[in-house]
Amino acid sequence: MSKYRIEESRPDWYKGLGPLYQIHDETGPIRHLRWDYEPTAIAVLDDLENGRALLADINYKLNGTSHKSEAPAHFAENEDVIYFFEEDKLPTSDRGLTTTEEKRAALLKNGYSEIVIHWESVPPFE
Repeated sequence: MSKYRIEESRPDWYKGLGPLYQIHDETGPIRHLRWDYEPTAIAVLDDLENGRALLADINYKLNGTSHKSEAPAHFAENEDVIYFFEEDKLPTSDRGLTTTEEKRAALLKNGYSEIVIHWESVPPFE
């Protein structure tokens, strides 16, 4: 049985712009996995089901300066992903943390803010 599924919705806040496609697991909707284009949702669902990495489009601010990058990563909370890529830049006392809450606190303490990650399927090599 599949661990993930796609549910289509038409929330009022989307102002009738069409359906949204959200990936759900056994606990409900996964908050960062929602798109307005069904093929993207299907591709990401397939990657999740098969344990493949996704493409993380990473945006955040560090001490007020915007940063943007892309990297393949397995889906996780935004703070876990940023921490993975930025841990070596943090003070020694803020390295080696294990919980999302600890990582979130360390990132905030060190000037990271407005962390947003958009997830997509990794494009095939041509």
